[in-house]
Amino acid sequence: MRKGKWLMVFFVALTVAWCMPILVEEWISRRPLPPDLAWEVKLDSNPSHVTTDDEQQVLLAGSQVVKLEGSSGGTRWTQQVVLPHLASYKGDVYLVGAEARGYRAGPIAPPFSGPNTDFAVCKILSNNGDVIWKNSFDGGHRDTDWAEKVVIAPDGNPIAAGFTPDDTRYFGCVAKLDARDGKVTWQYRTSEASVELWHHSSALVVDRSSGVFFGSSRKSNDAISPEISFWITKFRVDDGRPVWTAEFPAVAPKSHMLTHLAATKEGDLIAVGYHAKPGGRSLVVARFSGLDGHLIWSDEQDASSHETIEPTCMVIDDAGRVFVSARSWNVSLITPRFDRWMLNLSAIDGHRIWVNREAGKQMPLAAGEICSISKIILGETDLVVCAGSVWNGNNVDVRVDWLWRADGKIARSILYDGAAHDHDLFRDAALISSGEVVVALRSSRCPQWLKPWRELQHLLKGGPDWRSIHTETNRVDDPDPYNYDSVVVKSLSPH
Repeated sequence: MRKGKWLMVFFVALTVAWCMPILVEEWISRRPLPPDLAWEVKLDSNPSHVTTDDEQQVLLAGSQVVKLEGSSGGTRWTQQVVLPHLASYKGDVYLVGAEARGYRAGPIAPPFSGPNTDFAVCKILSNNGDVIWKNSFDGGHRDTDWAEKVVIAPDGNPIAAGFTPDDTRYFGCVAKLDARDGKVTWQYRTSEASVELWHHSSALVVDRSSGVFFGSSRKSNDAISPEISFWITKFRVDDGRPVWTAEFPAVAPKSHMLTHLAATKEGDLIAVGYHAKPGGRSLVVARFSGLDGHLIWSDEQDASSHETIEPTCMVIDDAGRVFVSARSWNVSLITPRFDRWMLNLSAIDGHRIWVNREAGKQMPLAAGEICSISKIILGETDLVVCAGSVWNGNNVDVRVDWLWRADGKIARSILYDGAAHDHDLFRDAALISSGEVVVALRSSRCPQWLKPWRELQHLLKGGPDWRSIHTETNRVDDPDPYNYDSVVVKSLSPH
């Protein structure tokens, strides 16, 4: 009898221990709404981009397309379309990405073998989520093609841009589609001009008066030490014919990576990127004429105490002020320190008006790669909003700052720390006309002290190596779907 009693106690204890992570996660998820937030909702999808429509409702794209009420966070509709990039225009939502076409066999691992994909574009009604049309088309080489940028032309038709590789070479592709039925109106491929691009660099801008601009980083044909330079092309909106092409710098050494592109109200272009040098990287800003692409000015800035600085986002306001966010770090692999930068530059000549530099804490290298200002939004006339990830000393949180445009000082700040007090990974943010900011993020539901037990459960269930996801010496920006929630929050009004 005593043996049976102890056996029962053992099984009860084992059951409690096995269910403890679920019970703990359920308990901490019932925390009250954090201060400074109007609402907080969890989604089954994994949103990667967020925007607002004409009615100031929230649209999210990722593994699903979801529309939320801007006032309450309630779900209006959900559509099973897996396209991560979106743009909203006059009651319509345009999404772009890739759609699988088959599998390309090869002698070794990708890129020599892998899925064949096409450019994919979809139009959805913002009112009810109905799919109006969906179109996929080849980018040029019947390979792993994908679209990652979408803008709306002045005539209301969508323009998508992305890459079409040929085994190990990557070429750019820009296509305009008819908003009525999704048919391709025109398509341009950089392979036609024998221009090979760096596939981690792309920017697409449409100017109401000037045209469509596609920017990337051109890669030379030298297989051993290829040169890289800013590469920008202007297209005519109606037929896609190239008007001009600009490359920067014009002479060697060319080791310049373009990251962002924006148009001024005069129709010129501001390009931002970095110059990779033997001792690190420096921030590069250049202005090009929208009429003929000639270089108006360029400026290169170092990070003083740090060896490397590179931009993370850039916007231009109507007054011609250029706002650039960046991160800088030392090259130490043992004690890396990452600083967060916010710079206000003059569009006239690129000189610094003010700099807001926040000294970073010592952190794992993988955390430093994502702890930066990832999104800049032009708020009210005198404010600019910055959102991204920060390191709090133990893990990654999400922070939103409101800065005064005049001097860069912080007017208001919100720090989001999830219920588990573990990693919270920024995805995207958008501004509502009333001044509130909506942020999409991934939040860990598992506290640090529960991770070893969750890891054991995960492995016993036959899951992949848990440590490749959760060890801080590896990439923290690769959350698995079993331990992270998709969370969307809206701040309270700054007034």
